[in-house]
This record gives sequence, structure tokens and C-alpha cells, in this order.
Amino acid sequence: MKEMNDGKLSRPTLVTVIAIVNIIGWITTEGAWIYIHLSGQLPAPAQMDSYFAKANIGLLHGFTTADAIWSNLTLLFSIIGLWKMKDWGWSAAIMANTIWFYSMTFTLVRDMTTGLKGFTIFFLFFMVFAMFSTIYLWKNRRLFRKA
Repeated sequence: MKEMNDGKLSRPTLVTVIAIVNIIGWITTEGAWIYIHLSGQLPAPAQMDSYFAKANIGLLHGFTTADAIWSNLTLLFSIIGLWKMKDWGWSAAIMANTIWFYSMTFTLVRDMTTGLKGFTIFFLFFMVFAMFSTIYLWKNRRLFRKA
């Protein structure tokens, strides 16, 4: 990797692409969860009649809450850190990619029983991108500076 005139390391094009895709993933993930909750598509567990229906809806509330917190934080830190070529940005990007694998596995298994949803098809891109991103970032981990 080349140094720029001011002594800072230049950012490889693929790191820039990963950061930009993470921006899109961050915005769309947050937007999807806001839409699902505000549109009433996810009822309150208390509205369910049976224990299993309550448990299922409770699981979905827990999943969306955890995903909204952890995917948003790791994506945000990855965007900033990758842009600055920091090692913590690299770590956050790897963590965000892991969340994409986990979330989309959960979602795909759910959709195998309920039918494939439009959101799932859209977000599959990010899981596939995360596979390639993880491989690229791992191979190029030495490019990232210690904070």
C-alpha cells in the first residue's frame, strides 16, 4: 500500500467498496427494523394466545433488538474504521460480517417454513458480499494500522 503526500497510508479501492456497502447495509438494516416495528408487522407477545406463539414472537422481538443494536454498532464502527484504515475498523468489519452470516442463516431457516420474503432476498446480497469481504479483509489484515 502506498503512502500519500502527508504520510498517511492510502486506502485500497476494495476497502472503500466494503465501507460503502457497509453504509448501505447499515442504513437499510436500520430502515427495515424501523419499518417492521412501526408498520405493526411484529405484534406484541401479549397479543398471542398460546405459549408457543408468545415464545415465537418474543424470539423475533429479541432477534430484532439484538440485530438492531449489534449489527448497527459493528457496521458503524466498521465504516469509520475501514475509512481510516484502523485495526479496530477491520475487527468491526469482521464482526459485522459474522452478524450477517448469523442473521441471514436465522432468516433463511425461518423463511424455509414461512416462504421467502422480499426483505430476505434483498439482504442475501449482504451475506454473499460478507463472504467475499471476510476473505479479502483476512488476506489484507496487515494493511490496517494499530489505533
